[in-house]
Amino acid sequence: GHPSIAEATAASMAVNILTSLDRPGTSIFAGHDSDHEALAAALALRWGAPAPGASLTASALRFDRAGDEVAVSMVMPVSVARDAGWKAVPVARMSAEDLRGRVEEGTRVGCAHAPEAWPAAQAVIA
Repeated sequence: GHPSIAEATAASMAVNILTSLDRPGTSIFAGHDSDHEALAAALALRWGAPAPGASLTASALRFDRAGDEVAVSMVMPVSVARDAGWKAVPVARMSAEDLRGRVEEGTRVGCAHAPEAWPAAQAVIA
């Protein structure tokens, strides 16, 4: 059959997440709300603002790897009001292997763009 929109749309970002987590450290992925919603659907992730799996403008998904454990959080503005501040909402904790399984099961990896085509809008903090 045809891949769902989320499976295809999330593939490039999900594969990029796995690549960035080949080593311990923090990776932050900014994207449009549709990018975050596709990842939420494809990887079975949920956070609570403004609705489960939705995101506010200027939000980013943060992945922290320490050893084999990956902690996922959504970093978002407290509100749309100017200078309202930021908050990090815990989303999930899992093993790196579990995350890899979620990417393989929840996305169509074959739909991912080649790494050289990925935008440079990712920050990797070692």
